[in-house]
Amino acid sequence: MSMNNIVLIGYRCSGKTRVGKRLAEQLEWKFVDTDSLVEGLSGHTIREIVHQEGWERFRKMEQGVVSAVCKAERTVIATGGGVVLESANVDRLKETGWVVWLKCADSVLTERMVRQMERGSVRPPLTGTDCVSEVTPVLTGRKPFYEKACHITVDTTHLSIDQTVSTIVTAMTGAISG
Repeated sequence: MSMNNIVLIGYRCSGKTRVGKRLAEQLEWKFVDTDSLVEGLSGHTIREIVHQEGWERFRKMEQGVVSAVCKAERTVIATGGGVVLESANVDRLKETGWVVWLKCADSVLTERMVRQMERGSVRPPLTGTDCVSEVTPVLTGRKPFYEKACHITVDTTHLSIDQTVSTIVTAMTGAISG
């Protein structure tokens, strides 16, 4: 297992970006968010990409970004929630990083998503319904992918950002010394 990078996986609103930024700051590492990189490269939001070209096109773009960021070192990588659906992504991420699944209760994910929507951040639906009602069924389907992709799981349901970062650092330290 490589410790070049720390890769955060998990469902939408599980805290990957916020935790990732804080973790990178604490470790004095770089931070990248694969969704932001896709948006930056395409000049479009993920919502626009999906609406205009579909999820398949977004996933292809995401795969290219994952391939590029895996070449980094001492980087905390926050991934899109569906990155684990492509086995090539998982293989690359696991080869070059320590993969942490930020797991969270469906109800908390839903609350966070509703708050984001109230602030004007609208994510494209994954199933053709709406983002909030699809949380439980999509998460249920993705759970085995997250479980297979991760080295460790951190349940963020009742943890603050700082508590989550501390849990990851403690586990990482144990993995390095163990």
